[in-house]
Amino acid sequence: MPTPVSADQLIARAKALAKSQSRDALELTLQARQRAAEQNLPDQEAAALCLQARILLLLSRNNEALAALVQVHALASGHDIGPRQGEAMQLQGRALFSSSLYQQAAVCWQNCLTLPASAIDSKPLTRAQMGLGSIHFIRDQFDQALEHHRQAESLALNSDDPLLYSEAQLHLATIFVKQGQHTTALALLKEALPQIRAAKNYTQEAVVYGLIGEIHIHHGELEKAQTSLMLALKINRLIANLPGEVINLILLGQCELRNQEIEGALDLLHSAHALALESGSTHLLAQAEQGLAEACRAAGQAQEAEHHADEYRRLRTQILDQFTAE
Repeated sequence: MPTPVSADQLIARAKALAKSQSRDALELTLQARQRAAEQNLPDQEAAALCLQARILLLLSRNNEALAALVQVHALASGHDIGPRQGEAMQLQGRALFSSSLYQQAAVCWQNCLTLPASAIDSKPLTRAQMGLGSIHFIRDQFDQALEHHRQAESLALNSDDPLLYSEAQLHLATIFVKQGQHTTALALLKEALPQIRAAKNYTQEAVVYGLIGEIHIHHGELEKAQTSLMLALKINRLIANLPGEVINLILLGQCELRNQEIEGALDLLHSAHALALESGSTHLLAQAEQGLAEACRAAGQAQEAEHHADEYRRLRTQILDQFTAE
């Protein structure tokens, strides 16, 4: 009689399939959770639920991911599940951020920083620092964002995951671009890119080309900017990275505006706006509204421009009002 497959083995299989065959991977996480529950192994049950949540987040099924993570917290209330507690908390922050519940995400990530070492591993702790940096970034608090991303870089440097370190570098580069420190940003991007290419991490590679394109825009090098941004856009569409695609389209719209190609800019920005709505990101939608306001003004469409400017202000207020109780 064959030996039953253990929960750990099922989880390992699910991890291997997570990105390429997500439906099969989800089924394996359910089997792993059931097997762990039958054997009274709460830590493995929590591990299966965390992996299930990660896969659901890849599929933008945020509410289902949150439901799985609530079950991890329920396990933690009655059992010692070790570092899965911190992993679940970090993932919960990510799901809330993707759902535009920014203040609630910040609370989750801040709570990660207060957990004892026994309840959180270095990787989710690093990602919590990145998350807090992203919260400050969308509030235009770039110095505070930089502080958290430097903490993440330091933690990632001591980890055994080179892609985690390159991810921290990209976050830092994003802040430097916003602050106009383009030489510093480019140095980080050039340092990170070989590792990213070697690992074939297409998400990070698209970020690199997108940031390089943004730097070219600032320098008025519009042809170079469009080349980099089109490459980033191609990659993001290939991997179905909707937020990345929105950012690329907005920047390409800026290129068209600077080239006095108003109709082209409007087309790109309307596409970005539609995708931002689909993504559910208030932050990205606000950026698209701001771009459309500028393009409509350039097209002489005063009423439409004012409408988009009003929407931009409303969305920014909606974001910032989440933090008024701080």
